[in-house]
Amino acid sequence: MTIKKLSTGTFITLALATSLTFGLMSIQSAKAKTNLNAITASVPSAASLSAQISGVTTYFLGAGNNTLYVLRPGSEVANRVGVIGPVNGIVREGDFRTATNQLYVVTNTGNFYTVNLANAQATRVSTLSPNNNTSQMLDINPMADAFRWIGTNDLNYAITKGPNGVFNTVAVQTPVAYIQGDPNAGANPNIVGGAYDNNQNGLATTTFYFVDSATNQFGTINDRTATGSSNTGGGRLQTVGALFDQNGRVNITPNSGFDIATFPQLGNLNIGLLVTDGKVTTIFTTQIPKTIPVGSGVNLGGFSQRLVGSDGQTRFSDVMIPIQQ
Repeated sequence: MTIKKLSTGTFITLALATSLTFGLMSIQSAKAKTNLNAITASVPSAASLSAQISGVTTYFLGAGNNTLYVLRPGSEVANRVGVIGPVNGIVREGDFRTATNQLYVVTNTGNFYTVNLANAQATRVSTLSPNNNTSQMLDINPMADAFRWIGTNDLNYAITKGPNGVFNTVAVQTPVAYIQGDPNAGANPNIVGGAYDNNQNGLATTTFYFVDSATNQFGTINDRTATGSSNTGGGRLQTVGALFDQNGRVNITPNSGFDIATFPQLGNLNIGLLVTDGKVTTIFTTQIPKTIPVGSGVNLGGFSQRLVGSDGQTRFSDVMIPIQQ
């Protein structure tokens, strides 16, 4: 397959158009399939988005090969940076810390590292205990300056700083489960990606979104803290809905990752990237109302593009977007 070269601005505008076409027009079909009561979602205007976003550099983790890749604006392939190392274990997820724009990754053995973006060299930060060895998602909470670490075994941890300011403490919190009255209540979640929006310093609140390969849907947290952010530590999951792109339903595979970039130059517009094996889908999270009545939902629209590494890699387990300036 020939991969067409798209500028980031064009990719974003196409994503917005697809959000309108596939997300809002497909609500009724998804309602029939999932018993969700459709509600109206709002999306921003596509005008001038291409001109305002000059380009976004994005990093990916190769599935099963511990390798860091970078996709630069205008590039047709994700260039291989190198094998992340030295590390103890398998690297499946990572994220950029909001406060420093430093990339962190965690292995299945519970070892936590920072990564040099130029050569993929890893520096050990700590060995985490208890370990969450089934984890496939890691994301920074920009309000708490702590990493959310959820396992496919439903374990729900936060990685926080110790007295010395180093990320070496694990807070064990409530295991994740769908709330009563949700269409997926009783289903065993398999959270393979998740991200917080408003990923900038100094913003007031943040909302957590996740992707579930067991239900093949997007979700969020049902309740909020006293300050208005998602109460992720409470573990109360709520279904948002299915994702559609220009070709139809997007399948959330076990090799999936999700991240959100927040653009200050666009009024802190939040744009998500979902990687599912060898495909990247751009999603406007403004399609999702901040409050969704239990039992209701909204389909999401996005625009997808094939992803391949410069070494031929076609399977990726996570996507990581640097903090936008």
